[in-house]
Amino acid sequence: MKKLLLILIFVLSVTHTFSQTFAPIGATWHYRYDVNDPRGNGHHLYKSTKDTVYKQQLCKKIERTTFFSRTDSAFQSPLFVYQKNDTVFYYNDSVLRFLPLYFYNVNIGDTISFRNPYDYYFPIATDTTSQERVDSIYNFIVGKDTLTDYTD
Repeated sequence: MKKLLLILIFVLSVTHTFSQTFAPIGATWHYRYDVNDPRGNGHHLYKSTKDTVYKQQLCKKIERTTFFSRTDSAFQSPLFVYQKNDTVFYYNDSVLRFLPLYFYNVNIGDTISFRNPYDYYFPIATDTTSQERVDSIYNFIVGKDTLTDYTD
């Protein structure tokens, strides 16, 4: 589960500092996954499609599609996110509120707490919280973008 969560964080991390806008309209993310699923392996496509008001909050709507190697694609419910200062929030349907997704102000030695999202392949209780201690922060370049990641 920890690896899946870190992959999700990496895939959706398109900004390199909190001064930029997260998920600008038209931004897309592709990532591959390998699971023991009868539909086969495949990839996910996430695309920021529009600004919208969701649950009384101005958000970015991110459409999500999963493509399977053995069957047709499957559309998932959209993801609604917004950025406030140094944190990006997402709407969690299990707890019916926005929760932190990314923290852009962490420092080495900080401990961050986050609620584990429900996952089809690794279902967990919706009230499960994890903590990670940041032991290093580094930048890397993808195309023309400089991204920041941390290790725990």
